Amino acid sequence: RLLNIIKVKKPTSLYALAKFAERDFKTVRDDILLLKKFGFIDIVQGKDPKTKRISHKPILNATTIHIVVRI
Repeated sequence: RLLNIIKVKKPTSLYALAKFAERDFKTVRDDILLLKKFGFIDIVQGKDPKTKRISHKPILNATTIHIVVRI
């Protein structure tokens, strides 16, 4: 679901992503770090022009994900 929100709504920060997902910031952050570890997303650091605060914007790397399960 987070990958879809990043693709469709293009949040400008992890906080905005948590609001779009209607989830707690800490759990979203943990999930984002896991997705980054596996290479599905990148996190770009930038400054909010209004507040001058540093934000971390999630960027989608993959457009398609193929899952292979061998049993």
